[in-house]
Amino acid sequence: MNKGENRGFLLRWFGITLLIDLSALLKVWLNLRMIQRLIPKVFYNTLHEGLDLFVDCLGFKVLYQDKNLAVVERDGAKAYVVESPEYAAKDRPEIALETDTIFELYEEIKTRRPEMLHPNSNTVCQKPWGPLEFAVLDKTTVCIVFRQWPH
Repeated sequence: MNKGENRGFLLRWFGITLLIDLSALLKVWLNLRMIQRLIPKVFYNTLHEGLDLFVDCLGFKVLYQDKNLAVVERDGAKAYVVESPEYAAKDRPEIALETDTIFELYEEIKTRRPEMLHPNSNTVCQKPWGPLEFAVLDKTTVCIVFRQWPH
């Protein structure tokens, strides 16, 4: 094997020369993706307001917490909960979480915190564009939509 350009290695075998791109080969072999997750940053007047939604209602676990920031996670989904009254006043997001267990999640949230179910989407129903959905809405109007696409 001779070292090729920055893209990989040249392999000569029985008179055939191949350029092997090792990074691409490793990505395929290890099933690596360049972008794995989108992690939202959600602003609140107080950290307690955000933890009420993500931890107490949705069952996320706190991975890290300081005075103004909490990193929360559940089943590989993460969010940064940030105390910032300035930015909380500017942005009340709607975040969608895709799942394969929408009915189980719905029952869990309905049992734990039924008052958090969104008044306009408080049961699992099929939307005209195909998925099953329901949503929660916290007192600051942050909305989390749970979505399951048909297989």
